[in-house]
Amino acid sequence: AAPRRRLSSVRPPFDTYAVVMELERNGFSRQQALVVKDIIHESLTQFVDSAQRDVLADEVRNAELMKGNLETQHKLTVDLVKDEIARIKADIESIRTEFRHEHEKATASAKLDINLEKGRVTELLEAQVGRLNDAIKENEQKLAELQVIVEKDKVEALKNNLVSLGAVIFVGSIVIGSWKLIEQQLSTALNSALSHLDGDLTDSLNTASLNTATDVDTASAAAESTIPGDDHSELSPVTRPPTWAGNPTQSQQNPS
Repeated sequence: AAPRRRLSSVRPPFDTYAVVMELERNGFSRQQALVVKDIIHESLTQFVDSAQRDVLADEVRNAELMKGNLETQHKLTVDLVKDEIARIKADIESIRTEFRHEHEKATASAKLDINLEKGRVTELLEAQVGRLNDAIKENEQKLAELQVIVEKDKVEALKNNLVSLGAVIFVGSIVIGSWKLIEQQLSTALNSALSHLDGDLTDSLNTASLNTATDVDTASAAAESTIPGDDHSELSPVTRPPTWAGNPTQSQQNPS
């Protein structure tokens, strides 16, 4: 229930003195004027109170009507809100169901695509592995052939090197033998040349010694013939230097 308003104790303004004076000017006595003033004041007070009660009753009725309207509007609003919430929930559930369906559909499609792509990639990988194995086998075969060729080349190179080494050793032996022979020949020739030179020097020295002795004898005879009155017997004969065959140096060292 709405709270009841109390009637206001405030009275409307009423100038009692002016009313009494106006009544006295219009022929009323003092007592009559006071009685009329009281009657007017009481009537006016009752009228105001009645009007206030009516206004208050109207306000109460309006408040109750407004309350009813508000309650009705509230109920309608609550019902509308509930209906809207239910509709939104239904929409959300529908959207959720549709999303779940679409998700399952997309997942299944993605799984199918993944399986197909996986199979395709597996086939490609197997093909690549097969080609790689073929290439490895081919490379191994080429490598084996290349190793055989390299081994053959090594053997041939070793043979050639051995032949070259034998030729070098043979040529070196020939050169060394030739050098030894040339050295022996040079040594023999040098010894022969030295022997001939020694003989020539010995002969030259002997000839020079003989010539010197002859020149000395000639000079001594000439000197004896040119000195007059001298006794040649007293002169000592010129002694000839001895001559030895062979090396004069060795003869001077060993005169025997």
